Order: sequence, then structure tokens, then C-alpha cells
Amino acid sequence: MSATVKAAGHSGIARRLQRAAGDVGRADEPAVRIRVVGSPADVADTIAALRLVLDVQHVSQPFPVRGTDGLVRVYLHLDSAPAPGECVG
Repeated sequence: MSATVKAAGHSGIARRLQRAAGDVGRADEPAVRIRVVGSPADVADTIAALRLVLDVQHVSQPFPVRGTDGLVRVYLHLDSAPAPGECVG
């Protein structure tokens, strides 16, 4: 798998800290957002692997990555991140 996986920036950390402090924010927002970028096949393989260990709630449609030849990006929404060593699947 050569797709890159990036967690959504600092706002996710701030939101998680707020939830830990009891300020849960909007109920309709996903707890964690991940962007997967790569070839369509690599992105599909990466999403399949992530579904084995994470609680993936939503997968966006693939969007082309501008300035590249055939790369796509897909956004995943997770209900929550598992604790280290914890498996969802």
C-alpha cells in the first residue's frame, strides 16, 4: 500500500480534549476524520485495512488530486479512535 493517510489537523485534537473535559460540541460531527490519498487501488486497499481495525462510519466518494496523474483522495469519518492496542473488528 502506497497511499498516504493523514489525520485531520489540530481541530480534532482540540475537539477530543473538549470532549474529555465534558464539552462535547456538536453531536453530528465525527470524532475523527482521515484523508487517504493514492491510486484508486491503493486507496481501496487502505480503506479495507482500516475497516478491520477502526469504526469507519462514512467514506466519501473519490475526488481527483489536482496536478497528479490518476491519484484520488477519499475522506473517512470515524465514530471514535480505539485505544492503543484495541481492535474494533
